[in-house]
Amino acid sequence: MQTILEAVGEIADGTRHKLGTPTMAVSLLVDVVITDTATAQVKGRIAEGEQDIVLLVTKLFDGTTLSDIIASGLYRVDVSGMESVLGRVNAWTGGTVTMKTKSVIG
Repeated sequence: MQTILEAVGEIADGTRHKLGTPTMAVSLLVDVVITDTATAQVKGRIAEGEQDIVLLVTKLFDGTTLSDIIASGLYRVDVSGMESVLGRVNAWTGGTVTMKTKSVIG
């Protein structure tokens, strides 16, 4: 697993998870831990220098699809065609956010 947010306690971008060849069908598993009150997002980029966009995530516990992650849990993201993704804390009141990712090819 790759850590893209490490105990972030403020509004901030994390590091990039490079996905390799953008033509592969890839899902990303995202393990999120929010210790208090914060909102996180997964953002994707199709090519270097392009704009990052917010990707929809599916909570594996109940199948809910959303763009803002407000609770700890395991999520799946379709990142087909993306060059890289990053985690972002886009709202923060207290505590920290940690986000770890793992690519699934196929």
